Amino acid sequence: MFGFIQSADGKLPGNQGLLNQHLGIKWVHENMHAFTGNPNDVTIFGESAGGASVDFQSLYLGNQGYFQRVIAQSGTVLDYRAVRATPNAEPFIAKKGCEREPDPLKCLRELTPRQLQDDDTKDWQPFIDRDFIVAAPQEIIFAGVVKPKNDKIAAIIGKVLDFEYTDWKHPNDSATLRFSLTNMASDAAFFFPTISTVKGHAVVVVTVWRL
Repeated sequence: MFGFIQSADGKLPGNQGLLNQHLGIKWVHENMHAFTGNPNDVTIFGESAGGASVDFQSLYLGNQGYFQRVIAQSGTVLDYRAVRATPNAEPFIAKKGCEREPDPLKCLRELTPRQLQDDDTKDWQPFIDRDFIVAAPQEIIFAGVVKPKNDKIAAIIGKVLDFEYTDWKHPNDSATLRFSLTNMASDAAFFFPTISTVKGHAVVVVTVWRL
């Protein structure tokens, strides 16, 4: 949570986790020569949430020159769970009983690690802060190209999903439905974002592999 807590008043800026990663990458670039490394031949790698993290690092202009390649496995910035649009600190502060304190942040800092522990991780994502993440990842990768809206798109997509993920020989079988739901969820979270990310980067990057 400490890597991505962000308040509406800006006292908790958010994206601290991404900035920490950036500082780590910068340190490697500036010091790897002492370990016989080549600062001009660096690959960063991440898996799952780490895949989205290295993808975010590739979009940050402050990393220019610090690495040459990115391996993002099972996670990209185009995953629908990768970013959030609103601050997340206030609900957490209220949940921990600090909302009525004169200084809610001081109250949080005085809690023990166990008191701070929270099993709900869905709200701890990077935030579009117009600094590290200057815009929605889709806008960055696809250079601001916005497709025209169509009120019929949702209905069309619903029919396509029904067709693609329904086993028409056993449309009401619970095991088959469970398998189809799993396929649809993994395609939405991993396969489609990966393909879209590869296509977007391929426009400006010489070589992109999809493994």
